[in-house]
Amino acid sequence: MSTSQSIASTALSELTINYFSFSSLTFVAWDIMTTFDDEVQYIWPQPRRSPTKWLFLFTRYHSLLCQLVVFLRSLGRISVSSYGACLSWTLFQTTSLQCLVMSVELLLAIRVYALHGRSWRIRVLFSILFGFEVVAAIVAFSIVIPHYCASATARLGLLFLILLSSISMVTQVTVFVLALAKSLKVISATRGTYPILYIVARDSLWVFVLITGAIVFEGICFGALSPLFRSFLYSWGISVLSFSSCRLVLNLCRLKEDGPEGLNVDPAFTTNLDEIVLDELEPGGGCSSHGVDGRS
Repeated sequence: MSTSQSIASTALSELTINYFSFSSLTFVAWDIMTTFDDEVQYIWPQPRRSPTKWLFLFTRYHSLLCQLVVFLRSLGRISVSSYGACLSWTLFQTTSLQCLVMSVELLLAIRVYALHGRSWRIRVLFSILFGFEVVAAIVAFSIVIPHYCASATARLGLLFLILLSSISMVTQVTVFVLALAKSLKVISATRGTYPILYIVARDSLWVFVLITGAIVFEGICFGALSPLFRSFLYSWGISVLSFSSCRLVLNLCRLKEDGPEGLNVDPAFTTNLDEIVLDELEPGGGCSSHGVDGRS
């Protein structure tokens, strides 16, 4: 390839990355603007101690911040030519993606915790899984990133990335199976009386697919892909994770208004799954106008 062709190819790649960054930033901004009324109505009134509220706000505005930084990088405002800059940039990319993945996992885990009646066994199980995931992420990133920026081969680092991906997959599969199994059990027992459980099962399925893709990308494919394809997957991966996490909450929030008359679902039921015990939905349980377990 001649020098002119090389320059033209590089310029085309940089222009394409700019398009990727701008389009994903636009998508996140559009999603925030079109659902901001729902955020004000359903999310802001929630108490400060609600983890669902803070996870929603974090995934939404953290992703916007990430997209702004990535867009500035695509415009050349942020340089990563030095080894130290490469370390900072790669650490930013990996940790921001990992934080978003874990935030969506936590939103699903809160549902499972509610579905299983705040079982202490479920709490201990998730504490162990998320604890291992955090430790694995810290160890993997501290080993892989320096080698990646130094353009060195790091088999040990690759092993740690595979370990991190495996632990994340175990967490995700566990959350998905527990959510889906419990939802289907109650749907069968109540003959579909509660539409909220269809939403729990449906959202658990499609979010599981999305997070699985993000985990595979982060743990296995990131180092093997071209910079152009990495840029596309990272910027749009951030956008899709943000969109997914917000829909996990907003889909339930809207159920009270969109559901059939007489469903009698309290706002706390749809916006604060961490505060309800869905075991009460099973035969013999009660569902009052002040929440599933009768609390106001």
